[in-house]
Amino acid sequence: MVELLLNRNCQDIGNILVGPTPYQTNINTPKPWILGGITYNDLVKDYVSRATTNNNVTNCGLNTPFWTGLKCVSCNEPTPVFDIFQAKCVACPAGNVFDPATRSCIPSGVKSYKPNPVAEPTILLPAGSPADSLKKYMNTGVEPCPADKPIVKDNACILCPKEKPYFSLITKECQGCDTGFIFDSKTHICIKGTPIATDVTFQTPHLVMNTNSTDTDWNNY
Repeated sequence: MVELLLNRNCQDIGNILVGPTPYQTNINTPKPWILGGITYNDLVKDYVSRATTNNNVTNCGLNTPFWTGLKCVSCNEPTPVFDIFQAKCVACPAGNVFDPATRSCIPSGVKSYKPNPVAEPTILLPAGSPADSLKKYMNTGVEPCPADKPIVKDNACILCPKEKPYFSLITKECQGCDTGFIFDSKTHICIKGTPIATDVTFQTPHLVMNTNSTDTDWNNY
């Protein structure tokens, strides 16, 4: 089923996930939902495609956050989890529990990892993301990752490579800023600017300065 989905174009995926109406599942809901037979990248492509082809896309409301293709619903026992791919309420298989870190059902007893605090300066947020997105990611999970592998991806602790030092919460992948852009550690997005090379070692990872920085800015560190 996954192979079939990956061979479809964005319009086909949109029909599977959302249907012909301009409503969509509110993925910011605290209610449990899983990806099902798709990846985060599939989900992102679908939402971007729908936003660019419709003028009035509407998220389902907080009380009924899930879109079945026909209406917005809320999932309750005995099927308390919404499957994005199947567009319906489901229950995790026997012996499995919902894991918010991977948006999947995992065997009970498996550790649910939580990002190490040192990862926070390297987290890349999508533009216009909810104000609590970073806090939500940093506080998801139970078992803290070690400092040398501080980031959680698919319930595994990883370290992003130097050439792709930031972890994107929209693609769930390590990446760098595009040419001509630098990472802003205050807003956690890539902004226009040029990194300033220096041989001074800082404790704060991935420090970058805006091209308008002054000597006073450096003295603050």
